[in-house]
Amino acid sequence: DPDFQSYLRSRLCRGPGETLLVVFCDNNGRYLIDEEMGWAGAQHVRVDVANLFRRALSVGAASLFLAHNHPSGNCQPSEEDITATRELANAGHVLGLEILDHLIITHDKAYSMRAGGEC
Repeated sequence: DPDFQSYLRSRLCRGPGETLLVVFCDNNGRYLIDEEMGWAGAQHVRVDVANLFRRALSVGAASLFLAHNHPSGNCQPSEEDITATRELANAGHVLGLEILDHLIITHDKAYSMRAGGEC
């Protein structure tokens, strides 16, 4: 959805480092809230997994989208991106939460890890 991608760019493509945005959704995939849940390095983003899932449960989320930016302009996922996404999906599954997709956003492109088979 171009509007969703535009919104993600407005939230993620502001600084020099990577940022993780989590969009919390209900059991029909409808938007509840979104929050920045990761902190940036130049080449990676870290997330407090327990805090992410605690927040998801506290807002009554049943599913979520993950999105982070690649300031380099290359929207291909790194091995670290793929591993982290799969680990989050597995943890979410245990809690009854579905990772709908993990999107990698640049200033002019977006990559869906679900469409790419990485999540």
